Amino acid sequence: MDTAAGLGRFRLKMDRRGVFAPGELDALLEGCSAPKPFAKGTELVAQESRPRESIILLEGFLSRVSIMSDGAQQITEVHVPGDTPDLHSFILRRMDHSIMGLTAGRISNVPHEHLRRVTDRFPNLTRNLWRNTLVDAAIHRQWIVSLSRRSAHGRFAHFLCEMALRFNVVGLQQNLAFDLPLGQTQIGEILGLSRSHVNLTLQALRKAKLVDWTDGRVTIQDWDGLVEAAEFDPTYLQLERAEA
Repeated sequence: MDTAAGLGRFRLKMDRRGVFAPGELDALLEGCSAPKPFAKGTELVAQESRPRESIILLEGFLSRVSIMSDGAQQITEVHVPGDTPDLHSFILRRMDHSIMGLTAGRISNVPHEHLRRVTDRFPNLTRNLWRNTLVDAAIHRQWIVSLSRRSAHGRFAHFLCEMALRFNVVGLQQNLAFDLPLGQTQIGEILGLSRSHVNLTLQALRKAKLVDWTDGRVTIQDWDGLVEAAEFDPTYLQLERAEA
């Protein structure tokens, strides 16, 4: 994968959410590193570290993970191609969680010094990057609601609705079908469910003819039914393009 092709997902996402003057995104992407591979389970950014660069995810899946003193972990967000999972480290400096590979994939890094130069030069670009971090915060709020208030059925349905729309933004969803090569143990860590409970809930969604998930490929068979099961409101994803 060349850098230009990999960064296309990021461009799609940014163009979907904001309006840019000529040259703004190009100026940002000029500072990106060549694609770097990562393996499943790799810790790309460590909790308590002080990163000097931020990640753009080109391919594969990453997770935000909070790690307890006894080694227990909680996934607090899944990142898809086009995401910038640790952009806030540019401002906050010390990480309060880790960024880890849910699958194998590739990333590009943007040095914070380069981010400083382009955000000083392009205030509109700065606002749009800020918007990305605010959407991440909104996703966190919805995940908290899922873990505390939604049933297992509702959690699973909400997660799949969210993934479908996030994949659509970056061109990875067609006809309500998308690749999601995660195991039931990983899904359990995301949804706060045991592996057996994940399996039972998935079977219930299949039986209701809401979704099929076979060999890592999700096909939503009844979008309206899945939305109803999840009580899904996409407002938090900010899918309407903001004004410049």
